[in-house]
Amino acid sequence: MSQKIALLITGYYADLYAIMKALKVAGRTDAHIHVLQITGELDPSTSTKKRMREDELSDLIGLMAWRG
Repeated sequence: MSQKIALLITGYYADLYAIMKALKVAGRTDAHIHVLQITGELDPSTSTKKRMREDELSDLIGLMAWRG
């Protein structure tokens, strides 16, 4: 049975760090990465945080797929 890593991305720049760490762990353990993207605003108090534009988020997912 293969190992799996679930990665929840929200569009904030911290997702890049999480993706790089997930790729590192997956490379060591031969795991499969499953990505779930949350769209929309989660909480009004998070609106001051810097979010990625939609094209940046698409590029990030593409980068992850290429590196994986």
